[in-house]
Amino acid sequence: MYLIISAVIIISCGIKSAWLFGACCASLYFSILYFQFVAKQRFYITRVLVDNNLLSLFYKEKNEEKIITGATSDFKFKIGNRYSPRRVCLKIFYNEKLFFKQYLIGVWDIDRFRQLVSFGKN
Repeated sequence: MYLIISAVIIISCGIKSAWLFGACCASLYFSILYFQFVAKQRFYITRVLVDNNLLSLFYKEKNEEKIITGATSDFKFKIGNRYSPRRVCLKIFYNEKLFFKQYLIGVWDIDRFRQLVSFGKN
């Protein structure tokens, strides 16, 4: 899809003899997509453990393992952008502040998101 859009931009600009302008537009477009991709890959939840009233969230931040532990009431889970299939994410709130977003990457799918959201409501 993105490749087609970039090709259309390059071709349309090339027809007007401004191929350099088209190449710059396509490069800018791919750069924006790349940085969006990198931002989505920044955090990744590896495990969620619940023990009595404590919730431990194991995650990777830029390939570095981290953990956050707190009372289950400190965490809230919401599904964000559910009407845009490409941008669906799980928003994790810790102490009423947005901690991070988990996107549909790896083993994370919409069903797992719903499990955590339903857990947070209990």
